[in-house]
Amino acid sequence: MHKFRHERFTPAFILILLVEEKACGMDILKKMDQLIPGNRNDSAIVYRSLKTLEKEGMVTFEWHTPETGPAKKNYTITEKGLEALETYRGDVDQRIKILNFFMDSYDRLKSEKRLQ
Repeated sequence: MHKFRHERFTPAFILILLVEEKACGMDILKKMDQLIPGNRNDSAIVYRSLKTLEKEGMVTFEWHTPETGPAKKNYTITEKGLEALETYRGDVDQRIKILNFFMDSYDRLKSEKRLQ
């Protein structure tokens, strides 16, 4: 059976979180765990996505060097990243329509007792 892979939307989730505030990769992952139901993203997926977003100019970073602990990259969304969110929004909207079609069809067939 196929499992839904929302990792495809990891960059979109990262960008939407960065609209709210700049953050380092680990903080982004922690927020994803808190906010996204059934989050299956791990640190490798998040950091790989951040690297891609950086290469594509959708995020920038500044080094944050706390008094204790290692230096961290604090990421910020760019104008290009904000524009990309519009594209992700359209893609997600289309997927919702497709999934709603499936759910409505499934429920109808179930009520007609064509499905057990």
